[in-house]
Amino acid sequence: MNQRAIWLIIGLMSAAVFGVLALQLSFINSSIRLNEEQFDRHVAAALKQVAAKLETVENIQLSRFANGYSIRQFSADSTGNVHFQQLTVASNDPSPMNRDASAVLQQKNMEAAQLKQEMFSTPIEERINITYLDKFLKEELGVNLPFSYGVWSHSAGNFVIYNNHYVVTDENQVAFSYLKNSAYQGRLFPTDINSPGALYVNFPTKTSVVWGRLWLTLLLSLLFVGVILACFAYTISVIFRQKKVSEMKNDFINNMTHEFKTPIATISLASDSITHPSVIGNADKIRRFVDIIRQENKR
Repeated sequence: MNQRAIWLIIGLMSAAVFGVLALQLSFINSSIRLNEEQFDRHVAAALKQVAAKLETVENIQLSRFANGYSIRQFSADSTGNVHFQQLTVASNDPSPMNRDASAVLQQKNMEAAQLKQEMFSTPIEERINITYLDKFLKEELGVNLPFSYGVWSHSAGNFVIYNNHYVVTDENQVAFSYLKNSAYQGRLFPTDINSPGALYVNFPTKTSVVWGRLWLTLLLSLLFVGVILACFAYTISVIFRQKKVSEMKNDFINNMTHEFKTPIATISLASDSITHPSVIGNADKIRRFVDIIRQENKR
């Protein structure tokens, strides 16, 4: 195999190996982006669900309100599920009990409207039960990695709740700048005329989740690429070693051919000289040529 063919094979093999490596890296990069998008969608949905649950708890805390011809007493358990008791008011029942229920119905309508109006001007930290907030976040996120969260107040211009405790307004807010710059945030009480604040969440070890599903694929990819590179290097080494052996063989054959040609040519020349007329009658000359033939034959 000539030098040009060897380098052509090396070039083709190199292009194939690096092409496979580039495709594998592209696949891993696409998988990482897909995992990040899935994680982002999950967190965004969880924050919306947490905001909805907090608003449900607030509505329940308004206690009672009227609906048609009935009065409903609402309460919530630790998971935010709503339970109620219903008192039916018959519109054609003139009994004192029905009149009392109708009066209670009107009164509760007015109280609910007034309380809801007052809630709009209440500071957001007073509208959120931090126990519920922490519980809802852990339930909805459902990720097995640490996270920090904070409630941002638009009116105060700072964080008023941070990791299950209230923040003093004059506390240094610079420490929470990483949280304010987080990509994960959701509006709180979105049904208000103007949302009073937002919920921010930060995952310091998010990378571990994104890479958690890919580490085996990445490890196997590196292993297989390593095997291909090792085989490629071994093949190139064998090719150059065989080329060197081939060159040594050719040099050996050329040297041996040269060494054979010299004595054979001498023997041929001595044989021709013996048959010459001027030598065939001279015993001394014949003896000398015979000695030459014997020496070259021995050589």
